[in-house]
Amino acid sequence: MGSRIMHAIIAYKVADALHITNKTEFILGGIAADASSNKEASHFYTGKHEDYTRRIDYESFIKKYNGHATNDFILGYFAHLIADEYWLQGFYLPWLKNRIETNAEVLPLYHQDFQVLNTKLIHYYNLKDGLINHLTNDAQLLKLDEVQPNEVMHFARYVIEDMNDKVGNLHTTLNVFTLEQIIGYIETSVEKCIYMIQQKQSNTPRVNC
Repeated sequence: MGSRIMHAIIAYKVADALHITNKTEFILGGIAADASSNKEASHFYTGKHEDYTRRIDYESFIKKYNGHATNDFILGYFAHLIADEYWLQGFYLPWLKNRIETNAEVLPLYHQDFQVLNTKLIHYYNLKDGLINHLTNDAQLLKLDEVQPNEVMHFARYVIEDMNDKVGNLHTTLNVFTLEQIIGYIETSVEKCIYMIQQKQSNTPRVNC
């Protein structure tokens, strides 16, 4: 799936584009699924890898929490699942899964690329200060079956640590991905999240949750 930094950037850009009321809650929702110890449940996985039906059922998530469908934390979580479904179908299942399982050298290079990309992406988007501000703000988060507010706030610390400046990474060569590829993933995820959320908002009266 996309990295913590990728999800934080996607959430920030979507919140900006949609003029989200509580940007802090939206961004925290945008990382919440990864804060859970039960990733299977928190990502609403369905299907199997073996028969190529594996996917993230983000519609089931929004239906489950339909009573809070206009809550900014829920919308941020929704955006996370949309972005992960795009990663699953666009990166992992078509080629990355095969390479990781076939070539033992790919997995450590994959993890190394994520570390390098943290620095490259933070500098490319210049969102470090804004993200840290929102990730450290007080927030009243909904309690979900999949993840609790204290887990999300604890996880936010790891996202902040990911933004520690490692200037050397700016000039480090990526091995599995390219920067343009990941920027394309982020920008397309943002576009899709905006579209999907707008569709939900147009069909749901805005209420205070």
